[in-house]
Amino acid sequence: MISVIIITYNRKLLLEKTVDSILTQNAGEKFEIVIVDNGSSDGTAEYVRKKYPEKVKLIRNKNRISLSACKELGVSTAGGEITAFIDDDCVASENWLKNIKKALPDYDFLAGPVLALADTRFPWWWKNSLDWLIGINPKPDKKFPPLGSNIAFKKSVFNASGLKDNNLLLPYAEDRIRIAKLLNAGFSMCINQGMIVYHYIPLKRLEIAYLIKRSYNEGLASSVLERNPKTAILNILGLIINPLRLILFIDINYFFRIIANLSYLFNLIIPGFQRHRNQNHSCISCP
Repeated sequence: MISVIIITYNRKLLLEKTVDSILTQNAGEKFEIVIVDNGSSDGTAEYVRKKYPEKVKLIRNKNRISLSACKELGVSTAGGEITAFIDDDCVASENWLKNIKKALPDYDFLAGPVLALADTRFPWWWKNSLDWLIGINPKPDKKFPPLGSNIAFKKSVFNASGLKDNNLLLPYAEDRIRIAKLLNAGFSMCINQGMIVYHYIPLKRLEIAYLIKRSYNEGLASSVLERNPKTAILNILGLIINPLRLILFIDINYFFRIIANLSYLFNLIIPGFQRHRNQNHSCISCP
C-alpha cells in the first residue's frame, strides 16, 4: 500500500485541491492519505474532518514543529510500505500513484518533476535558473536534487534517512540533505519523468522582495542543518565565484545565490541571531 503524506499549515483551500487530485486517481491498488496539520489557525483540521471524514488520516499538532519532525510523525502513522510526499499547494498528475507503484520496487526512493501550474504568469525577466527559489524543478538529477514536494520512499529507507533533531520552522534544505545522506549511504534513486506534480505559484513569490527573502532563508536553514566545515567552505567559495558568474553570464540567479551564501555564513557565525529568526518565523509550508 502507498501512504501519501501531506504536511499542511494554513492552506485549507489549496489542500483540498491536493487531496482531490489524489482521490480521483485510479491507483491500481489500495492507498491512504495522511495529513499532518502543523498547528494551523485557519480551521484546517475541522475542514478536513468535515470534507473527508473517512478518506484521510488526520494528525493535528497543537504547536508547530520542524518539517522533518512532521514527516517522521506522518510516516510513523502511515500503514503503507511506501511513503509518498506531496506539498499542500501542489496537485498530482493523473498517473502519479501508478508511476510510483510501477517504478519504486526496483529502487530505494523515487522522485519526479515539479512544474508550475499552466496558468502561472511569470514576469518578463524570469529565467529558468530562478526556479529553485519557487519550488520548481522540471529535470531533477543528482546535481539538481529532486524536491520534497514530489518524492516517494520505501518506508524502511525513509526511516534510515533521519536528520538530527532541530526546531527549524523553515522548510528549506531538509529534503536536499536527506537525499544526499541516502545517496552517500549507497541507496538507489530513480527519476521518473512521468511522476509529475504541479505547484501553485502566487504572484507575490515572483516579486524581487520575496526572492531576496527566500534566498536569505535558504542560507539560514542550511546554517542550522549543515553546520560543518565542508558546507562553510563551499559557501565561502560561492562568495568568490558567484559574483564572477553574475557578471559573466548576466544571470540574476547568481545575485540570489550570493545572498544565500552570505546568509549561511552570517547565521553560522552569529547563531544567536539565527535562533531568534528561527523561533519567530511562522512559515512551515513554503515551496
